[in-house]
Amino acid sequence: MLGLTRGRRERRRPYLIGMGAALGGVLAAACGGGGTGQTNQASSSGPSTSVAPRRTGVALTIVTGIPTSALNDFNRVLTDFATRNPGWTAEYAEGNVAKVLTMIAAGTAPDITSVAAADLAAMASRNQLLRLDPLIQRDRYDLRDYFERAIKQWQWEAKQTGLPRGYANQVLYYNVDLFQQAGRKLPPDTWTSTAWSWDEFLADARALTKTADDGQSGTFGYGLWPGLRTSYGLFIWNAGGDILSPDGKTCVIDQPTAVDGLQFM
Repeated sequence: MLGLTRGRRERRRPYLIGMGAALGGVLAAACGGGGTGQTNQASSSGPSTSVAPRRTGVALTIVTGIPTSALNDFNRVLTDFATRNPGWTAEYAEGNVAKVLTMIAAGTAPDITSVAAADLAAMASRNQLLRLDPLIQRDRYDLRDYFERAIKQWQWEAKQTGLPRGYANQVLYYNVDLFQQAGRKLPPDTWTSTAWSWDEFLADARALTKTADDGQSGTFGYGLWPGLRTSYGLFIWNAGGDILSPDGKTCVIDQPTAVDGLQFM
């Protein structure tokens, strides 16, 4: 998620900026329609509000973690942003959420940061992230390019506190050779097929499991990566259960549907 922090930003005019596909294309174009200095009007669905011409001499700071393999591409995005937006620059500094929180506490908050969903909830509850709804409406930024679930994931108390820079898929892959060696039918290759049920998945996993006496080697029919989204959460949700109630105040992981999912896992 990319979000705009508060703190130092409150003493400057906030903008939504367009920084290109390398950031997921998640922030709207700056006020004035791409650096022309013209004023912009709010969407016709809301009140008409004039926006002052865009200033120059503005330096934006971005604090997040960029893998070394992607840093050159990211720097090219920042250079392109400065080229397409005369008088504006964007500077990158490596850092995690702990660094961002320290900067906020010191009154030197970065303009843009990237946080996980759990961090967003904590920071939003402390009013450390700027609410984006007024800027989205002002710049008439079309959210239909995003999956609805991705948009809602970055809301706090029904307010848009961040925008997704990507949306990860959970992918299941299998070893064709091992299936064939075990004499098992390959899973279907079409999403709409109903030929592979949970019972058949379990039977395949058991058939492909070959343990060794040393307890260290062998083949496992299914592998779980630790974590909510990639292990126990998948089984709970697929069984129709959940971990928390809709209001987030009650743990429901002990309910029959959730227990069924965990037992299956």
